[in-house]
This record gives sequence, C-alpha cells and structure tokens, in this order.
Amino acid sequence: MRTRSRLFALAAGALALAAPLFAAPEPRALKDLPALEGLPERWEGVMDLFDVPGMGVAVVKDGRIYAQGFGKRDQGMSKPVTPDTMFYVASVTKTFNAVGVLRLIGEGKLSLSDPVQKRLPAFALPDSETAARLTIDDMLSFRQGIMCDPAANMESLTGEITDARFWHWMQGVAQPSTPRYSNIPFSVLGRVIGAVSGKAWKQYLIDEVARPAGLTRVTTSIATMEADPDHADPLQRDRKTGAWSLVTARKTDATMHAAGGMAMSAADGGRWLRVLLAGGNADGKQVAPEALVRAMTDMHARFEKPRGAIRIGRGFGYAWEVGTFNDHRYASRGGDFPGWAAACVMLPDHNAGFIVLMNSGELASGMRDVVSIDLLERITGTRNPKGDILEQYAAQLRKTKETGDWSGFPPQPGAPDRLAGASLSLPPAKYAGEYRHPMIGTLRVRVVDGALEFAFGQWAVDAKGEDAVQDAFSITSIADGTAKASFVIEGGVVKGVTVTEPALGMLNFTR
Repeated sequence: MRTRSRLFALAAGALALAAPLFAAPEPRALKDLPALEGLPERWEGVMDLFDVPGMGVAVVKDGRIYAQGFGKRDQGMSKPVTPDTMFYVASVTKTFNAVGVLRLIGEGKLSLSDPVQKRLPAFALPDSETAARLTIDDMLSFRQGIMCDPAANMESLTGEITDARFWHWMQGVAQPSTPRYSNIPFSVLGRVIGAVSGKAWKQYLIDEVARPAGLTRVTTSIATMEADPDHADPLQRDRKTGAWSLVTARKTDATMHAAGGMAMSAADGGRWLRVLLAGGNADGKQVAPEALVRAMTDMHARFEKPRGAIRIGRGFGYAWEVGTFNDHRYASRGGDFPGWAAACVMLPDHNAGFIVLMNSGELASGMRDVVSIDLLERITGTRNPKGDILEQYAAQLRKTKETGDWSGFPPQPGAPDRLAGASLSLPPAKYAGEYRHPMIGTLRVRVVDGALEFAFGQWAVDAKGEDAVQDAFSITSIADGTAKASFVIEGGVVKGVTVTEPALGMLNFTR
C-alpha cells in the first residue's frame, strides 16, 4: 500500500495535461465476453419480480467494454433501455469529484496535505483545532467521518442551499473521529474545486474530467438529461395494482450537488472505468496523475471492524469503499435516490470493473446486489460461499407478492402526510403561503384536498396534527427524525411557524 507521504511527493510535480475530445471506444455486447455467458438471460428473467423497469450494465475487462440495456426506460413501458440511455447516478459522482481534485494536484494547484482552510477559509467546525488540521486527503478518504444532516439535506433535497447556510450548519457538526461515509466531505471538495480552478464544480467536472476522458453521455444537469431523447425516468411500482408511476421526489438542477450530481449512460460508465483502470489514461491523454488515480483504490482509512458477509468492506480509498470479495480486492461506490439505483465497482488486480444503473429504487436494490455478485463471481472465477443470492431473494419476494404481506419492507414513498383541517383553528387557506428562515430557506404551505401540505423548498415532508392541540403538529425534521412545530397566530392572522428541532433547537419561520 502506498504511504501518504509518498503520495504527497508523487503529486508535487506538475503534470502537463491535454484534454481534446476524441473517439472513445464503442462497447461490444455483453454476450461477446464468454465469462458472462447466461447472465443477461438470468437477469431478464427476474427484472419483473424485482420491480426493475429498466437497467443498463457495462463491464470492462482488459481494456475492452461490454454493455447492454435491459427493459424499459419510461412510464408507458414502450421505450427500450440502450447502452446509451442516461440515468441519474447519485453518489457515483464522488469518483469524478475525486479525479477532479487529483487533476488539480497534478497541475500543482493543490496538494493532498493542504489544510482545507487554506483553500476554504470559511471551513469551520465546533473544534477549531480539528478544523485547522483537516486536509484534502482527509476529505477524499472520509477519514474523519464528518456528518452534517441539515447541510446535506438542503443540498440534496430542498434545493435551497447557499454557501452561507452550508458553513453556518457546519459549525454545529458532531466532533469527527473515525472513518464514516457521508456526503459532506465531497460537498466540501466541490467547493475546493471551485475555489482553486475558478470554475463551478459542475462545469469543471464536465470540461476537465469527463470530456478529456472521452465521455459524451454524461451531465451535471438533470434538465439536460431529461431533454435528451434517450434518458430513463425514475419510476416506482404500486404494490397493490402493479402499475408504474413517476416517483414524487424528483431530482432538479437545484438539488444536483457535488457529492451526488451527475447522470450518465452505462456505456459512458464503462468508458469511465476503463480510464480509471488505466491509471487515468484516456487513450494517451492523462486525465490526472497515474500514481494518484491508481491510489484511489488503496486503503487510506481503515474501518475499526470489517463490514458485510459477502462483500467485505474494510475501509475507504479516495471516494471508494475498498474491501474484498472471496479475498479478491475490489473498490465500490453505490448510489441511491428515489427512483434510481447504481453500483460502480473496480477489481484492479483483474483489470476489470462494472457499472449497473437502474431507474427504480426499493426492491431494485436487491436486484443490484444480485447483478453485482454475479459479476464479481464471474470476474474472479470464485463462488459466493453464502449460496445463490438470486434464489434466496427471489423466494422471499415471490412469497411476499403472493401473500401481499409487505410488513418486512419499508413503506413505499408517496405523497406526504398532510395536516387535516380538524387540526387547525382557522380555515386552511389562511395558512397557505411561504415562511422563511435565513439559514434554512423556505417552508412552503399549500392547501391540497382541504388539508395542508408542507415542503422545505422542493422537499415535500410529512406533517401530523397533535391530539387535542390545534395549530400544533409534528413535521419531518430538516436534520433527522421528527420535529415539533406550531403556527404563530396573532389576531386571527398566521404570522409564522415555529419548528423545534431535536438537534438544532427552535427555528422561527416568518411569513
């Protein structure tokens, strides 16, 4: 394993980078790789059982890309998924963000050992000494386990994050200590990219990472993805009727953030893995320093105890979780959001990797596990000691669907719970409007079917009246769990909303 000090030395020299567009290799069909024989048919046979409408898969082996689309990409089940169909990839974005940082290091504009505060003076934590010593390397490797739910939720859900709000809530995070996965380090790194390069992270990753890597079916804009004629829609299936519908919680450009803000096709995912497996080399053009790109899958922050029973997570590389499958080294980064599921995996010692993209969540995550373990078995030439995961999952799902007993599964996401008129002292229309908090943003209240529906920015949240107390209710927390809330009424006029958060205290929203 490379030492941190050696990596700092390797990164010190500037790297001359050229980044013209070039003709990236076209993928072959999955059936053209003998090791995958029978897998496409196996997966197609259970997609309906796992409520997977569409799926894109790409496999890279020894520099060659194999890709295939499965199922449908739209609510009407009429448009096929192709290798070029674009999917939202959620946290797979972190791998691009990491390479963007490594590219800046290669250009001599940044160092792994740089304190974050050197590049972002606003970076602060409750413990000023900890904030002063945390480095770019610490952020890349999740080494300190920084968690900040208010900032993370505003970035990924409400769409109303600002730098002022981000840094405000960062000052209240729990004391970081051990390696822990979180969006926050990569939200910080996105801001580092902007500060050092002079470009917003969204533009930088396209101009300086994706395009030099030969990728053309990738974007940091959901609007751009949705305008493309070959894109997938995020879907969910009603457990009672079996009907497909668009998910209610949708990504927008305002909620595309540096830790989870990209969309791409399976074919481009294969091209991306091909570049990473080649140490950042895109057919002769170096996207980032080879030593640093290869170090992404080294162990940089070890877990106190290994995690998992089949795929054994042992710690973090740069952006990746690293571990072993049947003693074979692998690196993995998954991605989840309502209506989407993704898995991106590299096996450096086998010069291989794969990406799996789906336009559904919930049960689809089980299908993602099946596909991933099938591919790990075929690439490593080993068998999972726990038996055929597909058989085990399928037996459970068939029983659940036959009986209709979904008690062992989380409830399906849908329209938020609303505050009924009986819980109010005034007619519902008197409450409708926008309420603002300087460090949260907008709490929107509207009347739907005679009840009040609440949303923090773009994030519709649940609300439930308090027994025997009018104008008081519980509401989904902007941080985590549930908060207590009440309307502020003066002279029959609604003036504001007070939200008492378990971790944040009292928040006053003014109309």
